[in-house]
Parts: sequence; C-alpha cells; structure tokens
Amino acid sequence: MFAAVSVSTGKIRVTQQRPAFPEIKEDIKKLYEKAFGKTAAGYPEVVNGLELIFTKERFTNLTFNHAPYHDVESYFWVLFYFFIRVHPDGDDGNMTEVGEGFLKDMQRHQFQKANDSRLGILTEVNETDLVGALSPRIQKLVPFILRIRKYVGTEWAAWSNPKLPLDHAHEAVKRILFEAIVMLEKEGDPIRLTGSWKKCAPPLVVYYSSAVAKSSAAMMDSPTKKRTYDSTGI
Repeated sequence: MFAAVSVSTGKIRVTQQRPAFPEIKEDIKKLYEKAFGKTAAGYPEVVNGLELIFTKERFTNLTFNHAPYHDVESYFWVLFYFFIRVHPDGDDGNMTEVGEGFLKDMQRHQFQKANDSRLGILTEVNETDLVGALSPRIQKLVPFILRIRKYVGTEWAAWSNPKLPLDHAHEAVKRILFEAIVMLEKEGDPIRLTGSWKKCAPPLVVYYSSAVAKSSAAMMDSPTKKRTYDSTGI
C-alpha cells in the first residue's frame, strides 16, 4: 500500500513532464540552515536543466531499476494516508466519500499487478479532489501535498542524467515540507489532533498473493489469501 508504483509493478511508468525544482525562499532559509547547515546548492540548476531522454515508444523496452526517488514516493503514500485518515480536534470524525474512495484505492493495491489501483492518485488528483477528501483543518496543506505528489509522481528514469543527485527527490520534498512548517508557524494556529483515525466505511476485503516476496513465476502459482481492513487499523 505504501510502495512506489513502479516498484510495485516492476515497470517504468510513462511520464512526459517534470516539475521545476523547489527554490529555498528567504522566509524558510534560516530555518533550513539551522536544521541542516549550509543550503544545499546545485539542485535547481541540474534538475531544471534536464531533458526528456526517452520517447514514449522506448519506455516499453526499458528495464526497471529501483532508485532513491522511489523511496521518497513511498514516504508520500504514508503522508497521503495520514492526511486522509487523521482526525483533528473539532472535526466530526468521519471520512468523506472522496476520502474513502482514496482509501479503498490504496487498500486494493497489490504487488506485481499491471494496473496499480493507486495510479490515479499519483497522476490525476487535483485540488478539488483533495479538498473533498481532507478535514477542513487540514485543507490549508493541500497545495503542499499536491506539490509533493507532482514531484514524486514523475518517472525520473526518463530524465536520468549523470549529474542528477541521487537524493534530489529527498531534497525537493524536504524543501516543500519546510515551506508548510513556516506557513503554519506564521499563522500561529496549530492543527491539534485527537490521536485517533477518522471513521471509515465497513471493512474492505482484499485478495492478495501470499508470495509477494517471491519471484514473479512463483507468484503466478501461489494461492491468494483474504485480508480485511477495519476502520481503526490500516
């Protein structure tokens, strides 16, 4: 449920666009340097200068290789799950219909399936969708969630370059998160949480392979098991 889409399918996704690398704005530079020392340099120049190296036709012949940016996508899935499930003070404690739809897409995820049930979240979710899925107190974070989603939703294998830092996605997401932190600090209105998840629909039953950790060939012959998700756990 939290694995990167390409890691899950074992295939490189087709993406034709990439976002610009986040600049460190003056109002977050002091906080950034306090936490990490000198501002990391060179990322924007390298990332923003990348050119697409694979055509759509060549994607079909590429071999998938795990890369550090896939780990950052996994972090995005954890964040996304948290934001649609978290229960702030003052909220009625119930998931919205849109939020439950996203949750079910995540719960239906299975490894080594050609069509990942979460792909729409990674590539098509817009501001209206997210606002409809989140509690009112969380909605102010929608622009930041979308920026992270756009960055990790890029198939960076298509923009590979020897000069591209391996940790570029880590650095990009770190900068976006710092912007969100600074915004919340300036508002002086912390989002207080209840410590519980919002309630969701009755348990969703999902069938998954019992041989996820084994090879593809072994998986094809393995039996399936039934897994039930309740309204309190994952």
